[in-house]
Amino acid sequence: MSHHPMIVDLLLKFFFSMAILLLSSTIREIQGNALVTGTIIGDQCKDGKRSIYYYLLNRANVGVAYGGNGSQVMMWKEGTTSNLGNYEIRFKRNLDLSGCYAQVSGTTSTTGCGASAGPPKNLNLMFQIFDMAFYTVDPLISQHAQPMPFC
Repeated sequence: MSHHPMIVDLLLKFFFSMAILLLSSTIREIQGNALVTGTIIGDQCKDGKRSIYYYLLNRANVGVAYGGNGSQVMMWKEGTTSNLGNYEIRFKRNLDLSGCYAQVSGTTSTTGCGASAGPPKNLNLMFQIFDMAFYTVDPLISQHAQPMPFC
């Protein structure tokens, strides 16, 4: 079976053009976003030491404070942890979040772990690509109102 070289050439150009068009529209869609991810851990003993009594806290609220160039908080954005204690907060613009921090802001968890939190943690830039920034936060701690009796 013989293919005409002109038809094959036109088809290759068409598919190549479509691939470039799709790729450019995808890159345009993802430009200018920032993503913050992390985990929240429940400390049942309120001792601040890592132990077997730590667990990943679900349905906890976490906030990221953005201060801009000054020390005043210009933006506060919240997210909620999944059943595995992980959260992600997306910003629609690629902001420089290197001076920002995250902290536990409350909980709707049924585990009894309260919303009292340890100190806020700074955001760490993991990498930047296509005008997108990915930040991580060291694990945040949330504690019960009272230590558990077995501690």
